[in-house]
Parts: sequence; structure tokens; C-alpha cells
Amino acid sequence: MSSRRAPNAREDATTGVPARGADARVGLPAEEPIEYQLVRAVVRKAEALVLSETSRGGLDADNKLLTELVQRMIRADYPDQRPATMAVFRSAYRVLSSPANPTPLDSDYLVYAHVKNLARAAGALADVLDPPGSAAGFVARPGLPPERRLP
Repeated sequence: MSSRRAPNAREDATTGVPARGADARVGLPAEEPIEYQLVRAVVRKAEALVLSETSRGGLDADNKLLTELVQRMIRADYPDQRPATMAVFRSAYRVLSSPANPTPLDSDYLVYAHVKNLARAAGALADVLDPPGSAAGFVARPGLPPERRLP
């Protein structure tokens, strides 16, 4: 019986040190930055959905996309701990973990309603994480004091 442990996938088998070119940190790969203008475009599209003009496949695709966007925004590291901000995050958690999440057996209306709820949650998270007046080319309205310039 050998006291030597087996190297993991990131270590060189002979030396037991991190392999050349391998990152010594273990964890998930870094995600791309969230494009909030794209999120807002997806939210606008989902808010404009009309049930009678939308197929079930389209609803399912929107449901999947919005779920992924909300999950990604929830994972964003946001230091603001104000009660209003935390309420937005809690609301998004509730939408994602709702026992009424649609299944393939549910009606189109339930999927439609869930997509609308996800769109509201995604829009609120986008507004909290990247306010409309941040780096997205906002030009302050002249004449207003600085603390009142944001819409």
C-alpha cells in the first residue's frame, strides 16, 4: 500500500505539482460579462408576446432563455445590500423556484404566464445591476441636480 496519492487532472503525474499551462485554481470558468442591452431587448420581446400569436415551441424557447438570463444575473456579484435591491433578488429567486414552473404537460397559458413573470424579473434585475443611466450612453438631462438626473 502506497502513501502517495494519485495526481488529479491538473497535476503532472510524476511531480504532483500543477501541470504547465494549467490554472492552479480550481473552480468554474469565468462567465462572459452580461450584455444588459441584450437582456433588455429579450425582455421587451417577451413583454410584447401575444398568446394567440405564439407557438408552444416559441414559448418554451423564451422560457429557457429567460431562465438562463435570470440565473446568470442572480449569480452576478453585486455588493448593494439595500432592502429594495435585495427584494428584487428575492423576487427573482421566487419566480425561478416557483412550484408552478411549467412542464411539457401544462397548458400554453401557464407557460405564457411564466415567461411574462420571468421577463419582469429579468427586467428588474437588469435595472438593478446595470441602471438605465449607467455606461449605456446616458446623457444627463441639463438643469436637474446630479442626484435627480437618473430617470
